[in-house]
Amino acid sequence: MRPSDDRREEHRLALAPDLLSPPETEPDAVVTLDPKSGALTPAMDAQLAIIADEIIKDDRLLVRLEGYVPSGGSPALDIGIADKALHKVRERLVAQGISPRRMLFGSFGGEHSIERDSHRHWVEIYLVRRGYSSGQP
Repeated sequence: MRPSDDRREEHRLALAPDLLSPPETEPDAVVTLDPKSGALTPAMDAQLAIIADEIIKDDRLLVRLEGYVPSGGSPALDIGIADKALHKVRERLVAQGISPRRMLFGSFGGEHSIERDSHRHWVEIYLVRRGYSSGQP
């Protein structure tokens, strides 16, 4: 590895903690989806429109999407199902004008300390403010 590669890796690692919320942080929104159709309700669609408006207004905001399902299946299957729900929300945000470059993703299946809905898949949405290395807000 070249010395310049080392510096890039150090810089990337230094930025990573800024993009992660503490585990006790509540999501800015929770979007539930019907497990059979994967459809968003009009209320969930409206909630995503509000989130998209906030992100569009502030170019320093990123959105982190975390997909979950009620626990009970195999861990691998749960993660795959949660990933489908996450991509549905992602597609809707992209359709509302949010660049995929401003999104971070994670599918966790049934691995969550709080089961937000025992019948529906859900995606937790966190708005993350990017910091600048110069220390300015």
